[in-house]
Amino acid sequence: MSTTLSRDREYSILFIGNSYTYFNSMPDIFARIADSCGYRARVDSITKGGYKLCKFADPTDEYGAIVEQRLSNESYDYVFLQEQSYYPCTETKKFNDGVAALAARVKAAGAKPLLYQTWGRKAGHSLLDEHGWTTLSMEGILRSAYKSAGEEVGARVAFVGAAFSEVYVSHPEIELYDPDLTHPSQYGSTLAAIVLFSTLFGVSPKEIPDTALGADPVYPLLRQAASKILDSDI
Repeated sequence: MSTTLSRDREYSILFIGNSYTYFNSMPDIFARIADSCGYRARVDSITKGGYKLCKFADPTDEYGAIVEQRLSNESYDYVFLQEQSYYPCTETKKFNDGVAALAARVKAAGAKPLLYQTWGRKAGHSLLDEHGWTTLSMEGILRSAYKSAGEEVGARVAFVGAAFSEVYVSHPEIELYDPDLTHPSQYGSTLAAIVLFSTLFGVSPKEIPDTALGADPVYPLLRQAASKILDSDI
């Protein structure tokens, strides 16, 4: 668990990623959790389905130009970077290059980058058969790639994918996936927001009040799984 951030100021946070970020308006869930824990957070996002970090880092790309404009004209404290879902598994060098380029640009803008590790696709998805992966082995590859990339650029990693695996094994009755077997369900996006929030603000998932998420009995189980990952030595 990282050092707890102060509640005496407002934080400006930017998410850069694709559909794994914008599904179910995950940044809004993140902001709601922050508010419920007494933090003032201004949350912004730049997202495009299927996009890779190397494209977001390219100022000649349509969305790369938006990133460049936003980082040049807005003041952010923290920026979460989320890569295309399987790119770190199949194109590790290009993934690392994209992380390095974008992290350098974020730092030049005076912000701190964090990496948002994603999850393995659910059993039954054709991508798993194509590469000989399981849900858990794919997540293990992603976990290793994000951890290595984070160490390389000095960025913390929010191990969302690891939390997915924890729930997938411990509570298989909880549906974390959209019917397409890759995107997050409402539960999946909520789990992502919990891990992202706790990684950044240093607040244990167990301390997130029920009012932040609602009365659904699944949410305490998600907080418990997230807490186990955040307390582990990944």
